[in-house]
Amino acid sequence: MSKDFTEVAFNYVQFKKELDQFRALLNSKKILGEREIHELFKASLHLTAHIGTTFGNIGVAKQVAYEFQIMGDYGADIVLGNREKQFCFVELENGDPDSVLERVGKKSTKEWSKRFEHGFSQIVDWFCHLDDFKKTDRFHRNFGYGHIDFVGLLLIGRNEGLDADDIRRLRWRTHNVIVNSHPVICMTYDDLYKELNEGYERYSAAFKAETTSTQITPIPTPTPASTKGDATAKDATAPKGTEAKP
Repeated sequence: MSKDFTEVAFNYVQFKKELDQFRALLNSKKILGEREIHELFKASLHLTAHIGTTFGNIGVAKQVAYEFQIMGDYGADIVLGNREKQFCFVELENGDPDSVLERVGKKSTKEWSKRFEHGFSQIVDWFCHLDDFKKTDRFHRNFGYGHIDFVGLLLIGRNEGLDADDIRRLRWRTHNVIVNSHPVICMTYDDLYKELNEGYERYSAAFKAETTSTQITPIPTPTPASTKGDATAKDATAPKGTEAKP
């Protein structure tokens, strides 16, 4: 059976802590093993939920599931979504500089690595089985009724192993390869961190601006002294102790 979805009560303070842990892991070594990546995200619910802001219309996810079994041997490492029936299926691969593209023989042009093609094929198989799965009670229980938006996310590799042409090819594949009408985003862990951190900085700037505006004390409008029938009103410009004259 699939793991149940966890409802997320998102907290930006906790998200920042988990984001800092993600950065520390990225800075600690050149190659990230798949196991430590899995452990990081499973221990970082708010970081995982915020992945939904990096593309599409999910936003900060309201629901997150880890090790979500789709059918038989097919299971997604992470599924995140919202109550508007928009979901992202995430495949976590290792973080090696050669995980995305690698040199084969004496060819000058790199080829997509076996690990990359394996991870991408996993997502293709998920969408294949989800298409067969749509009319079942379990599908409706997990995702709801009517039209459901699915997107795939392949997280793999490090930026260090990619030159400018490699990045161009990776982005082209992300923007142009659609699987049964479903987008599949391919992203390195360094780029994911960059996207998440920029999202946090935008939130911090907006929060600071809002807080500053609410702390500004409005200057009170002076109330003019009455001159009708007030024979004792004092002239503000007169020396102290003198009475204002009519």
